[in-house]
Order: sequence, then C-alpha cells, then structure tokens
Amino acid sequence: MAGLFSLTMLSLPRDENQRCRMSECPRRWAAPAVDESLRYWTVIQHGVARVSTHGVEIGGQLIREGDAVIVHLPTINRDPSVFPNSDDFGMTRNTRGHLAFGYGVHRCLGSSVAQIQAELAIAALFERLPKLRLTTPEGLFGFLDHVLVYGLRELNVTWS
Repeated sequence: MAGLFSLTMLSLPRDENQRCRMSECPRRWAAPAVDESLRYWTVIQHGVARVSTHGVEIGGQLIREGDAVIVHLPTINRDPSVFPNSDDFGMTRNTRGHLAFGYGVHRCLGSSVAQIQAELAIAALFERLPKLRLTTPEGLFGFLDHVLVYGLRELNVTWS
C-alpha cells in the first residue's frame, strides 16, 4: 500500500494537467490515477513463476506444456500493443487489462482493499492540499531496493 501511494504521489504532481485535474475534483480522479499508477509502476517488480498448461510459441520461442516460465509484470504492463504510449503516465488511459495484481485465480486477494485504500488516501490528500508540489529534483528520487515491493524511500513535497 505504501509503495502504491508513494508512486501515485510521485506521478501526479509531475504533470501539471493531471495535478490540476486531481486538485479540482479529487474524488473523480483518484481511482483512475491509482489504476494508472498500478499499470505504470507495477508495485510488484519480481517475476511471477508459473507452469505452462499447454504448448505455445511466443516470439519464436517454444514453451512446452509443463515448462516453468517467469512472467515479468512490469514488462507486460508497458506493452505498447496493449497500452499505446505505455511509457507515459496518463490518468485518462484505459487501463483495463493491466496485470499489476495478477490475473484470474492468481489475482491478489487483497487487491481491491489496497486499491480502495490508495484511492481514499489520494483523494483526501488532494482535497486538503490541492496545491501539492514535489520538491525533490527530477532524477533524485530514492526508490526502495526490495525484491518484492517497489516504492519510494521518501517523497518531499510542499503546498501553499
């Protein structure tokens, strides 16, 4: 939850148009902002191990039934054939199909709770501090160096 919150807060003030939208109507834009943050940052950075249930060829590589595969979620969520301009953060993007929490029977059981918590926290913060701005210079953000969860060590902001 902290990683998702910090990365969403990193993204919003960096783009003036998106920051203004959040400031003007936080409850309207909190859910799309969090959903895009899940796609863009994919807070679970490690590969997910699976076993192939049937043979398939992907990119010229044959994967046989029973083969072990590792799925790298951040790469999937940046697929430009699914998400045009995938390296840009955009609250208005259709994020349907991102796999930040997995998929199907493997989807994280706590995903809905985490998403709602982040949406409520982001909306509340922008309702109280609509002129929130980052003070950490671009490129100097301290990211967590953790195998399971991606986020920031700290995020310095100011408001008026």
